[in-house]
Amino acid sequence: MRELRNILVHEYEDEKDKVSKTLNKIYDEIPFFENFLEKLKL
Repeated sequence: MRELRNILVHEYEDEKDKVSKTLNKIYDEIPFFENFLEKLKL
């Protein structure tokens, strides 16, 4: 996540609001991906 954040911050240096919104969307989806990965293990 840190790498992704750094990429976004570098890409959108002057648009901190966009970075924040994008990261929040990603963090909101983490449980979905964790669940998805668990199902793949089965």
